[in-house]
Amino acid sequence: MIKCPQCGAANQASRAACWNCWTPLSSTGSTPAVPGAGVPTPPPGSSAEPASAAPPPEADPQPEAIVEDNALPAANTADMPPAEEELLPVVQPPARAATGGGRWLVVVAAVVSLLLVAGMVYWYVTFRPRPHATESLDVARDYLAALVHSDVTAQQQLATPDSRGMLLPSWFTVVRTQIAPAVTEEGDAATVAVELYLGTPSSMPNSAEVDAAVTRKYDLTLPLMMTAEGWRVQQREFLSALHRQLQQENPGVGFPAWEIAP
Repeated sequence: MIKCPQCGAANQASRAACWNCWTPLSSTGSTPAVPGAGVPTPPPGSSAEPASAAPPPEADPQPEAIVEDNALPAANTADMPPAEEELLPVVQPPARAATGGGRWLVVVAAVVSLLLVAGMVYWYVTFRPRPHATESLDVARDYLAALVHSDVTAQQQLATPDSRGMLLPSWFTVVRTQIAPAVTEEGDAATVAVELYLGTPSSMPNSAEVDAAVTRKYDLTLPLMMTAEGWRVQQREFLSALHRQLQQENPGVGFPAWEIAP
């Protein structure tokens, strides 16, 4: 190692300048060479001058490092003495807020929203007012279509106010209907001939005689009445007539109970 004569920093022997202050360093050591060392001195009293010797070759001047006032010299980290490892401060991540309660609020809000949507859909399908036909024959067709498709809401809306709430029994269904092309109107009352083709649902275990009595055609008259809402079906009279015809045309058959009144 060579010690810099200017700043005293330790440098490797192979360096030509100090790594700290860029002062030129001697490769032979820190002691500078004495001029004229090694040249023989003539004896005293001799006036002879030494033979002319070739002057020593001039060494190429080494360029001095130019250091700007505002710029610091770049240090060679390979020549620097090992420094103690700097300890960086450990930054703790911010604590996360508890999200358990927030998730429960989101779940509850989602469930409430689904219930509201389901309620609106149910009301729209079941209880919303629907436009109805104004002519008696069209009202009769719509009522029979509601029986075939088991549309209870339309069935009750097309019935007179005093007969609403009456339903067909669960042990038979209306499979198909046929209506006469003309309707008989007398003042505020009207009648139209219809044919009902009944059947038994597969989910209802009936006896063989009940199935045989139900799966057939029945000829009936559908009564209508003019009300403040327009033409409406007298549902009580119509379902009572169907009940009587079932019993009259199938004597001895034990039909399940069927309460006409709601």
